[in-house]
Amino acid sequence: MIIDTMEHLDRYASLGENFKTAIAYLRQNDLKSLPVGKHAVDGENVFILSQENHLTEKDMSWEAHAKYADIQLILDGAEKFGWGYEGRLDPLDETRDFQTCSDVKSIDYLLTSGMFTIFFPGEMHSPGNTPAGDCVVRKLVIKVLCA
Repeated sequence: MIIDTMEHLDRYASLGENFKTAIAYLRQNDLKSLPVGKHAVDGENVFILSQENHLTEKDMSWEAHAKYADIQLILDGAEKFGWGYEGRLDPLDETRDFQTCSDVKSIDYLLTSGMFTIFFPGEMHSPGNTPAGDCVVRKLVIKVLCA
C-alpha cells in the first residue's frame, strides 16, 4: 500500500510498464473532465473508473483483487480508507477480480483532493468511507493489471 500526492506520482512509474502507462495518462489528460464511467487507457491492462460517490456513515466493507492494483485518486472532496494488514480473503470472483475479506485488522487514513493510494493485488482495503457525516467525493480508480 502506498499513500502519496500527485506531486510525486512519477516515482511509481518504475513499478512496471502498466504503471508507467497509467501515470503517463494521468499526467497528460484533464482528469476532472472525465465523465463518470469506465474509460479505456490500454485495453484491459489499464482502465479508469471515474466516480462521484455520495458517502454516508456505514460499516466498512473490505475487498481485495488478485490481478489488478488500484490507484485511487481523489479529485474533489475527502474519503476515508482502510488498509488491512491481517484478515481472511474470501473466495475470488474471477469474472470481476473481486473478493470480499473478513476478520480484518486495519489502519484507517484520510485522503483529500490531490492525494492517491495504491493497493496491490492481495491487499485488503476498504474504500468509500465518509470522513465525517454525509459527503460527496469525486475520484478515479485506475485499475492496473499486475498478473
